Amino acid sequence: MVLMRRFLFPLLLLMALSACETAEERAEGHFATAQELLAEGDVDRALVELRNVFKLNGQHREAREVYAQIQMDRGREDIAYKQYLRLVEQYPENLTGLRALSEISLRRFDWESAERYIPRGYALAPDDLSFRAMDALLNYRTARDAEDSAKMSEVIQLAWDILEEDDTQNVARQILIDDLLTNQNLTEALEQVELSLEQDPENLRLHEVKLRILNELQETETVGSHLEVMIRQFPENEQIQNFLISWYVQENKLDEAENFLRKLAADAPEEDRRDAQAVVLQFLQATKGSDAAVAEMEARIAAGEDVVFYRSMRAEHLFNRGDRDVAITELRDIIEDSPASDDIRNAKVALAQMLEATENNVGARA
Repeated sequence: MVLMRRFLFPLLLLMALSACETAEERAEGHFATAQELLAEGDVDRALVELRNVFKLNGQHREAREVYAQIQMDRGREDIAYKQYLRLVEQYPENLTGLRALSEISLRRFDWESAERYIPRGYALAPDDLSFRAMDALLNYRTARDAEDSAKMSEVIQLAWDILEEDDTQNVARQILIDDLLTNQNLTEALEQVELSLEQDPENLRLHEVKLRILNELQETETVGSHLEVMIRQFPENEQIQNFLISWYVQENKLDEAENFLRKLAADAPEEDRRDAQAVVLQFLQATKGSDAAVAEMEARIAAGEDVVFYRSMRAEHLFNRGDRDVAITELRDIIEDSPASDDIRNAKVALAQMLEATENNVGARA
């Protein structure tokens, strides 16, 4: 019995070791498959294979790097950030992870995280220009907050030196832009912002800074041109949409504003399209008067587009401009001719309000 136990323990240990080796080998097989799928452009299946790697080997460094980079490329920065966090927890000296965490932290203005990861990366790679630039930015902020002009000058010179060596280092250029803006050197700041945008055209903050500078320089036409650039770059950004509409109105470019609103309505998702079209009608009412708004509704009715909705809206416009009997008759016809729907219920409410406004309380209650 003792002899059996003596042989059993090494056998179990050998089996466990074999199982571990097998799991690692299987993980490597999944990773190799993931790489093949990525080479073929099949990213979704590659992600499945990478998840299989983690099930078998949660500390597979290369798989974690690839998985995180795929998520970054897909615009899933939150997922990528978590993966990079896991990477640097497992491999504290992993420069790929530290660089990504540092850059994401700066984009998010998460200075606490930036101060955690940038110095670690810089200590491991002091000759790396991107870490030098990021470390310089942290030092610049510290010196600025402490109002240490000597240190600020030193860091600004370092930023110039970094850019002279590699003019794509936008983090270093960020230091120059901040300094130039602080000192109201707007023209030079604009030049630096434009150089940064050449490298990073999708950086919304840089576009906003450029817009602010142009506005302060009273470059009115250029403000409009840049807003149009921004709307092409960020077509879903409602704040930019509103800025551009306001600029058109301010410059009395009402046709351009109307065309832009019509495009927004045409491009809107189906569930939002009616609201977007209502904005067009409101704009026509405000800029061209009630007749133009009614004509727009009639055009939509003639096209068979949301007929009950636009007939009801037309009736409300007619009522508000004094054609009360016509409006009430229109709503009665709509309600009688159309099957039950949300639009018909809204029409009934509108009719009741009109009847009450004309002191026909009995009709309104009905």
